[in-house]
Amino acid sequence: SRGGEPEPARVEARRTRSAVTDPLVRLQLLVPGAGEVARQAVGAVFGMREAQSVVELREARERAAVAAEEVVAVGRGVLV
Repeated sequence: SRGGEPEPARVEARRTRSAVTDPLVRLQLLVPGAGEVARQAVGAVFGMREAQSVVELREARERAAVAAEEVVAVGRGVLV
């Protein structure tokens, strides 16, 4: 709502974005080349909210899991 207290969903969305931003920035600073992969993973996680059915949610979860594995692979390549 404009001018008043923010809607609970909006507050939660801001909290979630904030919780994701710090680790995303840290990863980008610590792991060269991880920025795009990390942003794609974050996008995949947020994309789960767009699911309109159980099937779409399952597919979105799978995309998010694959994206997370890609982030780990990039990090592993730098740390090993």
